[in-house]
Amino acid sequence: MFDLQDKWRQNSDLTSSSSGTDDGTGGCGGQTTLTKTSSPPSSGLRILMKDLSYHVASNKQHGQRAYLLRGVSAFLEPGLVTALMGPSGSGKTTLLDLLAGRTTIGKVEGHLSFGGVQPSKQFLRRYAGYVEQFDTLLGDLTVREMLLYTAELKRPMHEPLADKRREVDKLLRRLALEYCADVKIGDPMAKGISGGQAKRTNIGIALISNPRVLLLDEPTSGLDSYTAHEVMKVVSGLVADGTTIAATIHSPTAATFALFDRVMLLVSK
Repeated sequence: MFDLQDKWRQNSDLTSSSSGTDDGTGGCGGQTTLTKTSSPPSSGLRILMKDLSYHVASNKQHGQRAYLLRGVSAFLEPGLVTALMGPSGSGKTTLLDLLAGRTTIGKVEGHLSFGGVQPSKQFLRRYAGYVEQFDTLLGDLTVREMLLYTAELKRPMHEPLADKRREVDKLLRRLALEYCADVKIGDPMAKGISGGQAKRTNIGIALISNPRVLLLDEPTSGLDSYTAHEVMKVVSGLVADGTTIAATIHSPTAATFALFDRVMLLVSK
């Protein structure tokens, strides 16, 4: 059984630190909330969860429910990067899958809304981008080709190819990938781009359809501390257009942790 306890304060109640973020401690389970003082743009979607639960059929007791999430009450704000943290097996990825509409079995109970709208599967496919923990890249393609291939699949069929190429070029600049745009991605048998560049390319796959919500599952997994920090610097810069961003992260360095605006903790009971 897992509870997500989220306590927040108004921006005016917090004082700004030298790094441009505010530190506050909520009153539930030692949860920490970090909030920027500036008002974010409005292009993202405010995600509201209230008493959200998710259960599947139990494998151990016939006819019983196994709760993977129970009583989740929290929100995600546009223009802010939220870190979702907790011990292994606490349901962090389950919560992201639920928010991205990737669950195929089980039942969801409680309230979930995106910008005041209860989302359908089609709504989530259009407005939510999801970055998996493990890279899903084709080693024979260059970074530019990979993003253009994804654009052909995800963007409208009637959109001219020239427009898709232009969007890919803009995305390469946003993700600091322009210098390796024409380098093959590679695989374990053939040298290609670096691990950090591969992570940013994977993020680009989710961004190519211009989602208003970006969800990342362990974006720093498998990276050294320096590369992980560089990846999260790029991710934190994506909120400039107001995108709502949430990422699960495990044992970040102090510098990487400081890049997040808010923190939500999943705790098990």
